[in-house]
Amino acid sequence: MDDQRFYDLVHLFLSKQLNDQEQAELSAILKADAERALIFQELTSAKKIVVPASELEKRFQQIVDSPLHPEETIETPVVAIKKHGYLKYAAVLLIFLLAAGLIYRYYGSSKADSYAVFMETKNGERKEITLPDGTHIWLNGGSKLAYKHSFGKEDRDIRLEGEAFFDVAHNKSLPMYVEAKNMTIKVVGTSFNVRSYPDEANTETCLVDGIIELYVNKNLKHGEPIHVVPGEKIKIQAQEAEAETAKEEVAVVQPEKLKIQKSQFLKKDPSIQPSEIAWKDNTLAFDAEPLAVIISKLEKWYNIPIVLKNKALAENLVSGSFKDTDIETVLFWIKESGLNLNYTINNNQITIY
Repeated sequence: MDDQRFYDLVHLFLSKQLNDQEQAELSAILKADAERALIFQELTSAKKIVVPASELEKRFQQIVDSPLHPEETIETPVVAIKKHGYLKYAAVLLIFLLAAGLIYRYYGSSKADSYAVFMETKNGERKEITLPDGTHIWLNGGSKLAYKHSFGKEDRDIRLEGEAFFDVAHNKSLPMYVEAKNMTIKVVGTSFNVRSYPDEANTETCLVDGIIELYVNKNLKHGEPIHVVPGEKIKIQAQEAEAETAKEEVAVVQPEKLKIQKSQFLKKDPSIQPSEIAWKDNTLAFDAEPLAVIISKLEKWYNIPIVLKNKALAENLVSGSFKDTDIETVLFWIKESGLNLNYTINNNQITIY
């Protein structure tokens, strides 16, 4: 086995790309070759390993004495090396350079562009943050947001899981890309809301001002963007999920069992804040939404699990707006509004039946 193959396998191991056959091959090498096992341990261990100078000297001498491939033979003046002086330091340098090369190949190429800065809110928590470029973001409960160390310098890429309201700092030369569950949004400077929880079938974005380009399934290279104007709401729902209201216009059906719906969410009366963005101002609101969707909102708002025993209630539409209200009052109001339901609260869990 040549050295190149061994180091290729080590690189695959570091990048977590080894398949079963390659894993077996690497294990066999390490079992049969104590020298390579030592090198592997040095390159992959998080703790410092002291390697005897004699072992390093042996390793270096083997490489120095090994013949070059015929077509790679190079004629060059011979320089004598003082065996017990510089040789062991050259050996140490060689091992260091090998390790540095592998680390650069792994971390430099595959990790430099990774999302390394994370922000998170728990259920029942809301948070306002300011990004390095001056963009203001409000995170709703149970949300996660990530961006790169290069944010604001080389890119403005963001990944979102949950719900966030963005007030994006204007920078035409460096657009922002917000990647959610099944869409990517391109913006320059605008205000909009995104709701994209992994446990909810629908993904929504609402544009307050400015212009955004929305790409379904994150297809930036070949997909045609949906141009969204202020006041519009775009909902992407799984094909299996039923439409919530008849007032929403079905725009297009995507091949990956996704349905895109476009509607208006801003009210004619500007004094009425839309339910889609009321949460930013600590107001829990829903506007003719199914009880199943409201339950998901209540769980994230109050940090309490809710079990819906009576599935027949799931599609009943409910409207309401609550500020600084406890969950028992909200449930009581929903019941008194005409929905035939009962509920119990036991062991920090709500059951609706």
